[in-house]
Amino acid sequence: SAAPDHDIHSVLRAHRASVLSAAGSVQSLRRGLQLSLLQCPVPPKVREAAMAAASGVPGLSQPSVDESTGVLNKMMQDARWQLDKTLSECQKIPRKYQQMAKEANADVQHLAASISFARAAVVEASSSVPQESAWFKTLAESVRWGRADCKRQLNVFRTRYFILRRDRQEASRLKKSIANKCNINSLLQEVPSAGHHGLRKARQHSKPRRLRAAASNLHSSSHQQSNPLRHRRTLLLQLRAKESVVARPDCNVKKQECSQMYNTVDRVLGEIQDEMTAVRARAAQGRRACSADEALDRREMQQASHRQTDQSQRLAQATAEMSSLGERRQKEDHSRMNFERQYAAAAHSCRLKVHQMLGQMCGLQRIRDHLWLLLGRQTLPEDCVVSDWVEGTCSKTCGRGFQVLTRQILVEPNQGIRCPPLRMVHSCGEARCPRDCRVSQWSGWSACSAECDGGLQERTRSALVEPRFGGDECPNLVDVQICNSKGCSQDCILHQWSKWSACSRACDGGTQSRHRNVETPAVRDGNCPAADAQERLEERPCNKQQCEAKEAVSCSGQPLDLVILVEASGAFTQDGFADVKTLTTELTKHYLPSGSASRVGIVAWGSRS
Repeated sequence: SAAPDHDIHSVLRAHRASVLSAAGSVQSLRRGLQLSLLQCPVPPKVREAAMAAASGVPGLSQPSVDESTGVLNKMMQDARWQLDKTLSECQKIPRKYQQMAKEANADVQHLAASISFARAAVVEASSSVPQESAWFKTLAESVRWGRADCKRQLNVFRTRYFILRRDRQEASRLKKSIANKCNINSLLQEVPSAGHHGLRKARQHSKPRRLRAAASNLHSSSHQQSNPLRHRRTLLLQLRAKESVVARPDCNVKKQECSQMYNTVDRVLGEIQDEMTAVRARAAQGRRACSADEALDRREMQQASHRQTDQSQRLAQATAEMSSLGERRQKEDHSRMNFERQYAAAAHSCRLKVHQMLGQMCGLQRIRDHLWLLLGRQTLPEDCVVSDWVEGTCSKTCGRGFQVLTRQILVEPNQGIRCPPLRMVHSCGEARCPRDCRVSQWSGWSACSAECDGGLQERTRSALVEPRFGGDECPNLVDVQICNSKGCSQDCILHQWSKWSACSRACDGGTQSRHRNVETPAVRDGNCPAADAQERLEERPCNKQQCEAKEAVSCSGQPLDLVILVEASGAFTQDGFADVKTLTTELTKHYLPSGSASRVGIVAWGSRS
């Protein structure tokens, strides 16, 4: 579409050569002039002179030819300048559309890469959604299984508690019977004929195991401690069932044996009550553990549900983005095809314009040369010949700039058209400047995907301006960090060490201790040292000096109000109780030296004193 200057001059020279070839025949010159007048419009005066010369009318004067030559040279000069500008614009068309095609190809490639990323996101989300759904179902099944297991454990505790409560009822009923009978007719019977058969019958009775064991222990202890009459073989506790099983014979019961019987049953009752308390505590602990495990599983289920929702949203977003990118790619493909069609149309239009302008210049030149030859002149006007344009540097490397074009005179004009301008300024910089990506500020961090054992947090930002024309690509739009990396199973947290306790002895070496209580209990499979473990209990020796030997030792210091608690239950024998009274008397003497303001009180205790 672009014709350089030397091509234009070649075309003009070829037309002049055809005119000169017909110079030997006047008829040929006249026919050529007539044909040129038909193809190329000229001013009226020039047409009149040319028609006169073409028809052979005498009187063609040199002034009219010179005047017509001046008009034709001016027309050729204007046409040449228009041709220069047209050629300059046409030369930019290939560069313009090539750059547009290049940018369109870059956009298509960028969209193709974006589509690949979106497709990868769709594949990832498509695989993650079923995984999260399966994990949710696994957690739900774990919750159901854990709930059933906890229910079984609680049923075990409940059954054990029911058995203990029944034992307590039986023991309480027996205790009440003993309390009543000890004042009237005791159940502690001396049975001459019962022997071991009677004891076995009591053991085989359908009463609670603890009471049967207590009966056996009572039988052995009564022989060891009292054994009042050797010819009476056994001391039997007749266990009373819902229906009377053993007939009550006449008997004589000692007071001391009755008290032992009462205290033995009372001790068994206390053991039953202690175990009931322990069972309740274990059941409560089990319920708390089950509730904590179920709460943790439910939190994990909630997190899995959130992750599933997030993945579903990502899948929907990635699918929508891929669809949008596909539509944009189709538009870019259509735009690229339109660019090709527009380029072909613009190039064709340029060729037509250049061809038309060259035809006009050639026609004007032929009319001028025919007039000169028909006037009888032997030489033809010499037009100015210039070199091709030399392009200067564009004022901008990208975007719209300006460029200076220069050329030189190769042949000076001689009665032909004057030289056109040797300097021309036109626009340049068809390549658009690179547009770098610009992104927004980071969003806040999302909630952690897990409460323990390591989760993920992410934050996002969006592209405010997409990169184009070779600009810098967008940085990462998603940032991820690890959160809640602590394990779900946490060890317990201990308090600081307590202060050292007082020394256990005033002399001859004692010990001091300090301990650490639990501040936060262990979670799930976490560890926690026992109360007597080295991590929680420390001891050190103290007061290693020897005690001074004294005959009589009495307590000194500030006056005290002292209460001595003395067991007076029937579990003691008469000799044992006498020893306790002696010890109490000596302690009272030492705590009440002469002149002391201390006061001592004695309290005797026992379910049946």
